[in-house]
Amino acid sequence: MRLHEFAVTQLIKANNNIKKKGFRKDFRKRIRDHYKKNWAVQTEEELKEYWDDHYTMNEEYGDDEFKGGWKEDADLAFDELMGRFTRVPDAYRICEWCKTIFMYEVEDSHKITTDKMASYADFWFQLDSDYWSLVVYSVDRYGNIQANINLMDYWYALLEENVKHRKEVTNDNRPNN
Repeated sequence: MRLHEFAVTQLIKANNNIKKKGFRKDFRKRIRDHYKKNWAVQTEEELKEYWDDHYTMNEEYGDDEFKGGWKEDADLAFDELMGRFTRVPDAYRICEWCKTIFMYEVEDSHKITTDKMASYADFWFQLDSDYWSLVVYSVDRYGNIQANINLMDYWYALLEENVKHRKEVTNDNRPNN
């Protein structure tokens, strides 16, 4: 067994709600469940008004499972939340009650790169816009959590760096008077 797998196994033993596969599918299901439970359309008149105001029913969904539009709204929300996030965490846990996603990155052979950090920070920003939280933990090869990465600070640091870079580029392109 590789040390990386050992670390993930130790995390799962410590908390059986932690999973190592299926993040996107699991998160989509939870978003759909939330939309289905809280769907505002209750009557046929409200349903007709909803479709008249928004868009026509997508053929991708059957009448039985669609019944109202909550699924399409949920999928649109999911796509918006996920944005460009394509990372696969080593392990994750989703707490619907507190609207928090916990991701675990084992830093044994693959350190968390600046690109990966930027991707997590962008994902944090997308989730934060819908009142979700993202917590990323750095885990050692033995399954011990080493650090809770502050994605908000990292996101704002990236923003500041981008603004500074734009000012430098703008100032470099101005003619000297």
